[in-house]
Amino acid sequence: MNKYAEASLMVVTDCSGKDSPDIRSAWGNAINTLSVYDEGCPKVAFIGLCSEGMVKGIPANSYGLKRGAKNKRYAVDAAKLLLSGHDMDIPSLWEKVTDKKIVHNGQINIVIRLYQAELLQFPE
Repeated sequence: MNKYAEASLMVVTDCSGKDSPDIRSAWGNAINTLSVYDEGCPKVAFIGLCSEGMVKGIPANSYGLKRGAKNKRYAVDAAKLLLSGHDMDIPSLWEKVTDKKIVHNGQINIVIRLYQAELLQFPE
């Protein structure tokens, strides 16, 4: 499993069911526990899913994300595709959610892992 995907599951376990979870702090703790570099792209992708209310057990909230964050958009669009029945194929998903030829940096791994764990939902 991708380390960032693993971190996302750790954050959901830590924050699920809390009214005002500290997603950023929980992400930092997970990243430190896994001894991995705190890369911005996967972090924003995960926090973006949480901010939209797409992660079960995590209430929708801005969680400090800037408006129009592209990695949030990539993750949200990929999650909607998966929830609508799209295959869990990383290259195919990535191609559908990006507007140019760029290499993904774990964002799609997070979306797929949350989907596999049945932790994704359409926003309310």
